[in-house]
Amino acid sequence: CFKASLVMSRRVLQRCLKEQGATQHNLVDAIAHAVQHGILRKAFHALADEIRLYGNLSAHPDDDQLQNANRESASTVLEFARLLIHELYEIPAAAGRLKKQRTP
Repeated sequence: CFKASLVMSRRVLQRCLKEQGATQHNLVDAIAHAVQHGILRKAFHALADEIRLYGNLSAHPDDDQLQNANRESASTVLEFARLLIHELYEIPAAAGRLKKQRTP
């Protein structure tokens, strides 16, 4: 289910950005907004674009790049999505817990 995995990773990216305030319908625009407004660090711009582009391989089946939807690309994109979730959700939650422990 490599193609499905790539599409779902793309949806994870879209959902994460939307939850963080990037509500643009076009994913390219949502990524640009997220970087411009500090939702995503600039270092994550390329990562987000890779998730988007690989997701497009499976979302647009008439594209001649569909053969690139394979185990390796799906695994790589899942790792990219994991890093994105870590950045947007896990790090802020851990920081919040530490702050709570420090505050009497």
